[in-house]
Amino acid sequence: EGEQAILARWSEVERRGYALILDKQGRVALRLGSGSDTAVVVCDSEPLIPRTWYRVSAVLTGAEVVVRHDAATVFPMGATDASTTETVAVAPETEGLPFLIGAAGDGETSNHFNGKIESPELRGSDGAVVAAWTFAERFDSHRVIDTGPYGLAGETVNSPLRAAPGRKFSGH
Repeated sequence: EGEQAILARWSEVERRGYALILDKQGRVALRLGSGSDTAVVVCDSEPLIPRTWYRVSAVLTGAEVVVRHDAATVFPMGATDASTTETVAVAPETEGLPFLIGAAGDGETSNHFNGKIESPELRGSDGAVVAAWTFAERFDSHRVIDTGPYGLAGETVNSPLRAAPGRKFSGH
């Protein structure tokens, strides 16, 4: 229920940064802002189906934003792929904002994600991996390992469940 942040460097108070979110309707969206009243939101066209694995992404290239989701498994109930492309006039301002997975905020966190996040990545404008976090390694600690080239490791807060079955789990 409500908006949920997947990946964010976002200040709601200052209306700046970026946040990959699920909006109140369950659609994948990207919020961008550079301060004050400049924030824009680009939403995917279709809401996600609950309890279904998706690969979600947002790509910002110049002024063009592409937001998309791809169903990891095709079910008879109709989980589909969708994407939306829009041109925006906002460049996100992120100076001093923390990068969060599963929440947004720059002090008090909000919009906590209520689901599973598997293998989040950040890529540069050339498509190269900047960071690729894994929650499956060192799950007995608060450390989150970055397998990307820059070693941007992080830490968990409030001991979220880790090493849970993911989209490839077969039950064996």
